[in-house]
Amino acid sequence: MYQLFYELAIVTGALVMIIEGRRRHFGADRWVFAVGAWILGGMLGAELPRVIIGDAAAVRTAVGAVAGATLALVGAAILLRISVGEALDTTAIAIPIAGAFARLGCFAGECCQGIATSLPIGIADREGVTRHPTQLYEAAFDVAIATWLSRSRRRLEDGQRFLLSLGAMSAGRFVIEFVRDSEKIGPLSLAQWVVGPFAIACFAAVASDVRFPRARGAAASPLATAGLAAMLLQMPTLPTDSLPQRYSFWGIGIGGGLYTVHSVDERNCDSGPFNGWDRSHSYLGGSIEGGYLRQGSRWSGMAIRGRAQTSQDNAGQAVTTLGTGSPNPAPYSTRNMAAGVFADFIGHYGALTIGGSVGRIRLTGVALIDDSHNDPGTVMAGFPAIGIRLGPLHGPSLEARFGDETPLNAPMPIMTFAVAGGDDKGNRVRLGVSDAGAFIGGSFRTEHGLDLMPSFYFVPGAGQKHGAGGMAVRQWTKLPPK
Repeated sequence: MYQLFYELAIVTGALVMIIEGRRRHFGADRWVFAVGAWILGGMLGAELPRVIIGDAAAVRTAVGAVAGATLALVGAAILLRISVGEALDTTAIAIPIAGAFARLGCFAGECCQGIATSLPIGIADREGVTRHPTQLYEAAFDVAIATWLSRSRRRLEDGQRFLLSLGAMSAGRFVIEFVRDSEKIGPLSLAQWVVGPFAIACFAAVASDVRFPRARGAAASPLATAGLAAMLLQMPTLPTDSLPQRYSFWGIGIGGGLYTVHSVDERNCDSGPFNGWDRSHSYLGGSIEGGYLRQGSRWSGMAIRGRAQTSQDNAGQAVTTLGTGSPNPAPYSTRNMAAGVFADFIGHYGALTIGGSVGRIRLTGVALIDDSHNDPGTVMAGFPAIGIRLGPLHGPSLEARFGDETPLNAPMPIMTFAVAGGDDKGNRVRLGVSDAGAFIGGSFRTEHGLDLMPSFYFVPGAGQKHGAGGMAVRQWTKLPPK
């Protein structure tokens, strides 16, 4: 019965996505490919946490399934030149409906059970213990979310229905976990440490009217998402000569750079000439980080990190390149501040990062998300972050990240791809590409437990070569075994 409901979850989710894609007039062939990528990503993501952290995760996890499916769909949308926000919105109803079927399978298979209770709502399991039917709680909550979103007529920007759906599901899971029979890490379960910050980030993104990039409309050159190059305090890697081991750590990073934003205000033949303009930016910022890591074995490790950052961004005079000029060409300067929480699940052959940041930020790359091309204002904004590493802990690996861990001036959650390699002493080098350009970075371990993490971005833009770079350090303190 569990397998039957699992398969029904996949089929119903895919059917809903196909229907939603047709409503948005996506090309049939391209959209079927995107839905296939969503299914494959979800199946792999559901299994990945078990591979990474072993028995600490269930055989299949809903959080991993949603993360893997979302990453795969974003990649397919970018490849097929489909609006990322519109593509994600097709899953706003599909994910909770599929989740409801999956939870019915959990109920039939008596997994993911609740704690024992004497309340009349409890249901006896095969051993005669009366438990909270948490699977049914979550299934009912998922159906309620799908019903609400399907009936809602509120006008939302592309991508915001997806964020509302995922935020509501994360909040519901956080509450239900209190009566679920789950192992605790401190006061909360592993799932709560993951979905709690994610729910906050999703709701903050909707409240601050953060928008996903469009596949049509304004054009902009790649830009340095200020802070990413300078303060990429990377996923922790440690020597595994003696296990288990526990560490506390803190880090600090500084950096700066130059980049140019190029915007084109496109018009049709009836609306007159279009505007094109460049604006140069200089950036300087810093961040601090602290956290805790426990590596139980080569297959099972987890870190919780908190981070705060600030930056100063100075924009020069806008220079008109086409048309009649930009609406607001005057220079401006802004101070950006953000903070985030991230959870790293570290295994021998892979790792997963989930988290998010919230801050008061001027969205420098407004040309990517707003057709008006007015100078952006400073707003509260939320940015989710999902990262995956596939490969040995101390060998060559492939890495992908959707979302910016340091969104000091980030115009959107960005996508990065990298190849990396390292040794068993904790040294690691990364080389890759992203929306901000090509980058190289690394983490080099000293004899005193100090990581040195330089990074540099090469940023093409407006016929000029700009870049951003910086240095971060992280100090480790080994804790005595429990």
